[in-house]
Amino acid sequence: MKFGNTVLEGPNQELLVIPRPTGNLVVKAQTVTSYKEFEALVPVPKPGGIRTKEGFKEDREAPDFLTQVENYDNLKFAYMVLKSIEPSEIAFEKTKMQEPSTWLGWAAELQEAGLSEVETNRIVVTVLQANSLDEAKMQAARDAFLSGAEE
Repeated sequence: MKFGNTVLEGPNQELLVIPRPTGNLVVKAQTVTSYKEFEALVPVPKPGGIRTKEGFKEDREAPDFLTQVENYDNLKFAYMVLKSIEPSEIAFEKTKMQEPSTWLGWAAELQEAGLSEVETNRIVVTVLQANSLDEAKMQAARDAFLSGAEE
């Protein structure tokens, strides 16, 4: 696909290089372009409720529903991280993409392998950079576009 003179060849990608004496660890984080796989693996929580004369009344403030929503959100974030870093070809032993119950352990597994909490947090920052457009990036792109347009 083309946008003007720019050829779009896939999702945005950010790189993080973590220095190690035995060789740098390169983390490639790319934009997650679809959550269809996530939605197939993790159903959206549905609130319980009670039947009244007027019909069914949902209880969106029920503690167990709020817990389910929080767990759903945590799983969606973990999915975004794991899906985003797939190009890095990290061989997780406990965390499996087809098993949502394992996703929340991805950071602990990296730390068990020897990454620090700071390094793990840098991976999260890189994933967020790949999956969002911050104002600084957009301003730099506008500046580059406008300087090219003036020539």
